[in-house]
Amino acid sequence: MKRHNLHTHTAFSDGYFLPKGLIDMAKEENLEILGISEHAFTRKVNIYSQITDELYRYLDFVKDIQKSTKDLDLKIGIEIDVSKFFGANPAELPFDALNEFDYVLFEYVGKEKALFPRFKLRDIRSIVDVRDKFTVPIGLAHNDLQKNYNEKEEEIANILSKEDIFLELNAGDRNLRGGMYYYEHFSKKLLEELAKNKVKVVVGTDFHSYEDKADLDDAYYFVKENNLKYHELVL
Repeated sequence: MKRHNLHTHTAFSDGYFLPKGLIDMAKEENLEILGISEHAFTRKVNIYSQITDELYRYLDFVKDIQKSTKDLDLKIGIEIDVSKFFGANPAELPFDALNEFDYVLFEYVGKEKALFPRFKLRDIRSIVDVRDKFTVPIGLAHNDLQKNYNEKEEEIANILSKEDIFLELNAGDRNLRGGMYYYEHFSKKLLEELAKNKVKVVVGTDFHSYEDKADLDDAYYFVKENNLKYHELVL
């Protein structure tokens, strides 16, 4: 595994830094792989804080940066909101454009229930239904897997494994429950199923600005201690 962070945002969505600033910071933190994953297809942030209407233009610009970046493997991802009220229906996504990215993250996947009024998660089957449309790796962003699939640990592990959908273990303070990272809530049963089914994982922080706190090493240690398998993206 290479030291990595596959979930960050720049000023092209709702982050603070321009890509170069984020790249410089990643180098200072001795990252070997940096993944930038801007917001898209969401009403959660305004249209100027996402890249939905400028996918190809954005790709042209950021791929030039990717080619010129030295001493760091820069990967270009995208984070797609699939919640029922604020997000997109996966079946209606522009797959040709999305397959130009290095990977795709889906946020707000889980049981179809309200997190708060008018905000519902999207069932993972809607992702499974379009899985064959993607030629690039896809994964679940900052998913509270234990809460979303409690008592369905075997089922969700089987789906993630069979459909080759990776899981981002998020080690940032934007995604906590009870003051703990979501992965710290994973039960013994869930961890056993993830390991047995060889579900692939990556680590991210959902970094936006200096105010965000994170602990990548904690997540790396968690993966090692629980015999989880890293995705090829970070090997």
